[in-house]
Amino acid sequence: MVGSLAFVAWILIRDKDELAAIGDVSLVSLGIFVLVQIAYLILQSYRQWIVLTRCGGEHVRVGSWLRIFLVGRLLNLVFSQAGNVYRGVQLKSAHGVNYTDYVTLFFAFAWLSNVLNLILAAIVVTILGSDTDLGTVGGPVALLVLAVLLIAAPFVIRELVARSPGLGRRGEWLRGRVLRLLNGSGRLLRNRRFLAEFIASGIVAIALASALLYSITRSLGVDAGIGDIVLLFALLQPFTLLSITPGNLGIQESLFGAVFGAAGLGAGPGVVASAIVRVTGYVALALLAVAVGARDLRSALAGRGSRPAAEAGPGDR
Repeated sequence: MVGSLAFVAWILIRDKDELAAIGDVSLVSLGIFVLVQIAYLILQSYRQWIVLTRCGGEHVRVGSWLRIFLVGRLLNLVFSQAGNVYRGVQLKSAHGVNYTDYVTLFFAFAWLSNVLNLILAAIVVTILGSDTDLGTVGGPVALLVLAVLLIAAPFVIRELVARSPGLGRRGEWLRGRVLRLLNGSGRLLRNRRFLAEFIASGIVAIALASALLYSITRSLGVDAGIGDIVLLFALLQPFTLLSITPGNLGIQESLFGAVFGAAGLGAGPGVVASAIVRVTGYVALALLAVAVGARDLRSALAGRGSRPAAEAGPGDR
């Protein structure tokens, strides 16, 4: 994290004039960014729930998962991976979802999301074009090649693991878990109903995220088209699914700066855009968590208030 923060500091010192652009972002715009972030959080929670219902959590309600999802997000801001551990433990203790199924959920969601992002980015860039340096290097063909490689990766790994020589009792146990994870993820591709739901919700998620990033870059005076933004989102998303540092602090800013710089849009604007995404994301997460917590509290109080009447005998009424 220290190295990432040092890299970010160097970018901001070098491109210090870019910081002045933050003052051009209005409070109304920031409020709209927060609302989009709230919608994106709810949608991402729903998309993970879709995967969960096919990975041993079919009895978990969408509202229960939203609560677990939000608490996990909050914990990841404090300790790296703490939220992911919490989700696994909570699903196991409260809903009976074993840890292998939870890891399958995590892996399958990241895998399928990135495949979908690359394919949609290739389609959008083909239709709308991209004037960035990254968009002219291979363009849609490179994105489709990456998507194909990503689709094939779990199946290739499964074959390699299945054909690996005996590794002792612990090795066989680990191999069994890995094969179960890969087989479970692969089966999702044969579920047409799941694919339809996941792709449809994924298109909406990409549209929301791209609209947010497009609006932020425009407010900073960065001249990037829709095709450029969708391409940037597809390239950045794989690195945001795994929390390396608390809240990916420093990592996210470095990646935004590096990708924006490689695209010819400037590393400075990338870091500033990342800061706006981070702050509005924090506010959105806090507001949504408070709203869900208040809903749960009202439900608990309503249930406690009705319990004495329900438990009272005929003579007490």
